[in-house]
Amino acid sequence: GGEGGGEQEAEPAPVEDATMWHETGSEYIGKQVRRYVYDFRGTHVDAADGKVVGWLPQEESDYHAEDSGEPAPLWHIQYDDDALGMEDLEEHEVKEALDLMDQPLPPKVQVKFDKRIEKITAKRAKTAEKQKQVEAKKALQDQKKAEQDAKRKEKEQVKEHKAQETAKRATELQKLREDMAAKGKDISEADIELQKKRLVEAAAKLMAQQDEASVLISSGPHAGKLARHVPIPPASTEVLPAAAFAADMLPVYTFLHDLSGPLGASRMTFDQVRDCFLDPPAAEEEDKEG
Repeated sequence: GGEGGGEQEAEPAPVEDATMWHETGSEYIGKQVRRYVYDFRGTHVDAADGKVVGWLPQEESDYHAEDSGEPAPLWHIQYDDDALGMEDLEEHEVKEALDLMDQPLPPKVQVKFDKRIEKITAKRAKTAEKQKQVEAKKALQDQKKAEQDAKRKEKEQVKEHKAQETAKRATELQKLREDMAAKGKDISEADIELQKKRLVEAAAKLMAQQDEASVLISSGPHAGKLARHVPIPPASTEVLPAAAFAADMLPVYTFLHDLSGPLGASRMTFDQVRDCFLDPPAAEEEDKEG
């Protein structure tokens, strides 16, 4: 054992292998202790606190007591001030260090001790703040990484979904080709007409389901307005339901519209097709006047 360090503060002592010290089996483990710090003349000029962190029984310590020369156990002290590091004490020194915790320090020593405690407290606060900043930075990095992982996972899921849809469509197309091959390589005219009829019926059904209020008026006094912004004439829905009329006229309109191109005629609008079946308002007035 020793009598503590001198006044000069050196670099922290290297940390010894903690695994060689027993952390249980002694009543002194975990106890707070206080030791005097002596100068080169042997006068105590300061004091330092520490804690008993380990011990070795005499059969393991490989240490002989200074007074008797007999094998003796040792207790390992870790000082609060890193500048003092660690110290190994005999049992009588541990007891003295425990007793000093309850005794007043000499005035001059108390002044130096208070300064040491203040320095240690400030250093610990600085270390804690630095650790807090490190943890905050790590938490931010972890959050960013989690967000990036979530985005990457979402992209992978979208990509996988697209791949599954593509594979599904490819499988359906392959099945269709196989079915067609099983029926025969030559497709009859009847099959072609049947497919055309189904396409026209599907288009008519789709158009009938559209919201007629979103249709843009193409002619008349309300041309360029949405149907929802045009007042509905009284009893018009009873005379001519617009949605039903559009559904009924769609096959005729589609036929005439597609037929006009190959014949060299100008393409007809829906209103022009309608006027072929209904007299426009102007024509009705002329008839009345005649």
